[in-house]
Amino acid sequence: MSSKVATIGFFDGVHRGHQYLCQQLKQLAEALPRTSEEKPALPWKAPGEASTLVLTFAEHPQRVLGRHDAPKLLTTNAEKSYFLESVCGIDEVVFLDFTEEMARLSAREFMAQYLRDRYGVTHLLIGYDHHFGRPQRDVEGNRIPEGFDDYQRYGRELGIEVVLAKELPAEQHVSSSTIRRLIAEGDVETANRFLGYTFRINGTVVSGHQVGRTIGFPTVNLRPISSPSPMLQELPSGGDWGVFQLPAAGVYVTMVRIFGRDFPAVTNIGHRPTLNNGPELSVESHFLGVEKLPPFADCPISVDVYARLRDEQRFDSLDDLKAQIARDIDAATAWHREHHQDTLCI
Repeated sequence: MSSKVATIGFFDGVHRGHQYLCQQLKQLAEALPRTSEEKPALPWKAPGEASTLVLTFAEHPQRVLGRHDAPKLLTTNAEKSYFLESVCGIDEVVFLDFTEEMARLSAREFMAQYLRDRYGVTHLLIGYDHHFGRPQRDVEGNRIPEGFDDYQRYGRELGIEVVLAKELPAEQHVSSSTIRRLIAEGDVETANRFLGYTFRINGTVVSGHQVGRTIGFPTVNLRPISSPSPMLQELPSGGDWGVFQLPAAGVYVTMVRIFGRDFPAVTNIGHRPTLNNGPELSVESHFLGVEKLPPFADCPISVDVYARLRDEQRFDSLDDLKAQIARDIDAATAWHREHHQDTLCI
């Protein structure tokens, strides 16, 4: 039987810290001696070569358990699969269905039932501060802390070698929660550095109020998807933006992808206070240099968010709003000229 090296976590955002963990997972697999197995477990593996596995969850455990403080998400499951498999080079990604029954399993029980028995894991790579399984409690009900040493002991009992992962060398700790906070504050540039790629909003084109067309700045309106799973996608309406993290209200330099093409754009996220939009949130993008847009209704769309230009604000008149939009377009055009000259068609 060939070795299988695994790690477990939610991996929201698959940020630079996650990428560094996956790099170590691959290095550990490559360092293991080959077995004499004649038929590889995966068709692209050589006989006896160790394989890598990431176990994650289809829905955030806190949301499944009905926690009101469950975090907003950074990526869909499809994006997680892409980053883990195609970018990080992981051989196999498994999405577990987190249930209340699973939540009752101790760390040792989870390691036995899932890691050893179901997936044949021989090596488990985890961080020093990683925790999983139902917390153990003493006779008085007080929580008994579990850590890496405990997981190592469980592993020895179960035939799984538990290996300590190194933390990403960085001046500041990179975590999904930190990135969510940065995006919520509008600091997408720092968030993008922590992610290692550009933050993206995914959704579907919906009909807007058509005001942009009447004032000379046509826009495409995006309604974000509300579930990480493609099987559960339901489009939110009004002020309900589903489970995904959106940037703070404001105007951003963006790149819109639709019909397989990239369009440099400037995007407003917010309530459009000058137009008395009420509580309804909107994500609307103006394609730079494009004066007329074809009908895009119901088309899949994504918006890559690069930099924040300004806060959303209320203007005294429509003319003042138009003048500011023109300045936003000039600023976004200058940003794209500096960074994306090859895609700027204006």
